[in-house]
Amino acid sequence: MKAIKKEPGRAPIIVDITDVREILGVDEAGEITLQILAEDIGIAYLQEATEENFHALGMDFRGTVLVIGLDGERLADVPKMDMLLWALFRVVRYGRADRKNNVWSCRHCGHLEQFEADGPFENGWNICPVCGGWIFKPTD
Repeated sequence: MKAIKKEPGRAPIIVDITDVREILGVDEAGEITLQILAEDIGIAYLQEATEENFHALGMDFRGTVLVIGLDGERLADVPKMDMLLWALFRVVRYGRADRKNNVWSCRHCGHLEQFEADGPFENGWNICPVCGGWIFKPTD
């Protein structure tokens, strides 16, 4: 399942998960809190974590958090990934809109940009010039 992992002081990353405890580094005694954001989205975090992480949706989250998709009582892929990256972290994703002409598009605001070669990071872009979102850097 695809989830968003956010560690204090680091950019969010998209991870494949099978076990929330393993991703958060929790032993059997650790207590995980799950804050339900919507019927299909939740944020899992360690209750005893002390480092401040971020403030979102009127709540303070501390330590490493994991944004997960929910399907009833089961884990699922995070729905609306691009919307959540923006709403929670002010992060946007760029994708190739036209491979032949090397045109890239911000998936949040729709801004199109043609690069000589490669994508936004290889051309020194960290922020979308239109919406101001931090551009998500894939880990692969």
